[in-house]
Amino acid sequence: MNAKLRAVLPMLVDVVVPVAGYYLLSACGLDDFWALTIAGLATAVHALVTTVRRRRLDGFGALVVLEIALSLVLLGVTRDPRIVLLKPSFYTALAGVFLIGTCLAGKPFTLDVTRPMAVGGDPRMAAAVDAAAAPGTGYHREHLRLTAVWAAIWLVESVVRGWIVLQTDVATGVLVSQVPGLVALVVGIAYSRSRVPALRRHVAEYAAVSASGTPASPTRPGS
Repeated sequence: MNAKLRAVLPMLVDVVVPVAGYYLLSACGLDDFWALTIAGLATAVHALVTTVRRRRLDGFGALVVLEIALSLVLLGVTRDPRIVLLKPSFYTALAGVFLIGTCLAGKPFTLDVTRPMAVGGDPRMAAAVDAAAAPGTGYHREHLRLTAVWAAIWLVESVVRGWIVLQTDVATGVLVSQVPGLVALVVGIAYSRSRVPALRRHVAEYAAVSASGTPASPTRPGS
């Protein structure tokens, strides 16, 4: 599987499969509630498999666990298809609150999930990234802003998606309600990419300090 296909696969699973699954199951005679619930299982299974493969419960894994728990609660308390269709809005609202919580705790979500990409398997880069990630550095502040922006994006998306679901019938809402999520991803990815040069610059400063043999100060490079 090439890199481009790996990049779009999560979106295909999370968007295309549930929507196509709903229309297919509806055509087979299932009522809206079960068609939406069964079609949504593909997303839950994909998220769970991804977490298991990572072999550790990091911020991403904790978010997946919270979302699965929410799915089980909703499944147990309602048989209203519109509530099931609102479930992604609950997910993204939960994600937004969770991201804000990581900022308040001083461990912004993006700091953890982007570390493997920043390190690239290089022990020297790992040391530089870890030094740059100390609280109070420019790199850490960049990740606080980045995580906060993603939190705001998902909170807005949850409100817009919820409004669409409540204003349309179920069959229309299944398709149209995907639009806010796609827009949110495009906006979030565009902002994230715009901050990559600054993040790389902060890490490069710490890598240069490490290469020179000078002890790195957590508040000096990129402060």
